[in-house]
Amino acid sequence: MSSKISTVDRWVAAFLFVLVQNVSIAQVYHFQHYDIFSGLGQSQVSDIEQDRFGYIWLSTLGGGLSRFDGLHFTTYRKEDHLPANNISSLEIDAKGLMYIGTSFGLSIYDGKSTRPVRSPNREPYTVASVIGDQKGNVYAICNASQLGRLNNDSLIFLKTSGAARPSYFSDMSGTPDKRLMVSTYSGEIFEVTPNVLLSRYRIPDGLVLRCVLFDSKDSLWLGTERGIFRASAKKRNIEYPDLQLISKEIAYEMTEATDGSIWMGLTAGGLRYHNGEVLQFNAQNGFTGFMVKGLLEDREGNIWFTTDGDGVYKFTNPAFT
Repeated sequence: MSSKISTVDRWVAAFLFVLVQNVSIAQVYHFQHYDIFSGLGQSQVSDIEQDRFGYIWLSTLGGGLSRFDGLHFTTYRKEDHLPANNISSLEIDAKGLMYIGTSFGLSIYDGKSTRPVRSPNREPYTVASVIGDQKGNVYAICNASQLGRLNNDSLIFLKTSGAARPSYFSDMSGTPDKRLMVSTYSGEIFEVTPNVLLSRYRIPDGLVLRCVLFDSKDSLWLGTERGIFRASAKKRNIEYPDLQLISKEIAYEMTEATDGSIWMGLTAGGLRYHNGEVLQFNAQNGFTGFMVKGLLEDREGNIWFTTDGDGVYKFTNPAFT
């Protein structure tokens, strides 16, 4: 009888050991999840901004704009004078004006009414992304191949100078010295000036460039179809030996947090790079398996992730990891 008990004890001990090992490997992090059941206007969230009062604003593909006050969502749609319910990009300036990018163009929304922004030739246009620089200028990627600067209620399309490849724009990113850069899928990065786009960086042929980030340590981060790379921002013509592979994942958005960590939205989940360590978040450790399209660090240091079909997630107290 005693030998049977000892055998059972050994099996229990082995089971507990395996259980503890699996828990340590698949560590679960603290994410708060908000979706349509929480009051969010739609589960496909395209962009995220925080206004001067601290409210979190979320643009959705079909559900208009949702505002989060920390407890509840308030949703605004076309009947609230929005230009459309299907919103691709959002920017909020210091005065609280919202610049809303849709498939019908760019609009300015003051919370009560909408003003459409005309193109130079007054023809219809689409907006994929809108961003403001440190000087108060607002820019929009239009029709994939044009960058427009807002001038009153009209856009001025900027010409490129020194372009060597097709200019289909993929992303915009600010630099630590308050310049604005725009990248192309073909691997060129231009500095945005009020009247012209100046060619500044060129990466190797064959790398489809989806997103860029200039961090505070003079590094240039590149999200490509072959993975995520880091290079020195001091070198203009970047070759393959200049690239440090960080991950083979495909990134669609990147941002730097105040602690110096780099956060990335991936095809499925997210990734954090900090002090040489890479930590990936997905459905196995409390996050999502959907595509992450937008990132934001709020005033309290929380990291927000917008997803293409799974609402929005908030990672509270990132220093915990």
